[in-house]
Amino acid sequence: MSMESFMNDVVTLVKKDGNKYENIKASVQNNKIFTTDDKLPIEEGDIFIRKLPNGLDEEFVVDDRGFFPGRGGIHAHYQVKVSRKNKQKVNPTSATYNLHGPNSRVNVNSQDFSINTVEINKDNVFQELCKIISKQISDANEKQLLIDKIKELESIKNTDNYTLKYTEFIAHAANHISIIAPFIPMLTAYLIK
Repeated sequence: MSMESFMNDVVTLVKKDGNKYENIKASVQNNKIFTTDDKLPIEEGDIFIRKLPNGLDEEFVVDDRGFFPGRGGIHAHYQVKVSRKNKQKVNPTSATYNLHGPNSRVNVNSQDFSINTVEINKDNVFQELCKIISKQISDANEKQLLIDKIKELESIKNTDNYTLKYTEFIAHAANHISIIAPFIPMLTAYLIK
């Protein structure tokens, strides 16, 4: 399964000079937009627009173009770091919450749309990915298959076999791209150049 199969969104790139590039296949994630269109002239400060089913537009400002050249069977692509345009500022109010445990949260008369932030680095990427898959995937067989694939990746990192096993892992994890997307840059760092 190729990266293109993950591209289920269509976006428009609006350059600072007003030029538009429309009908771009992409995967819009939280604070990140993935696209395999490596010919796009994406620059910091450009705007991506995604039309929502209700007719409204979401606008994202490019903070970091995040270009990754193709290597080891992985095609060149962008992992663009973005932030929402015109995100409303809310005047802070004072509240004190004492929380314990990883990813603790507080919901006060609201639904939980929070984002968990976990410190992930190259040294703990495999362990953190196993943790998140254990928590977020309910199907026991699928969960175990992905964890086994991650452990296999960890055991062969920095070897010639890593590229093939990485590609297999991405194909098996296709239905969970939103879960694994934050880990992809660190996993690709182990690809042999």
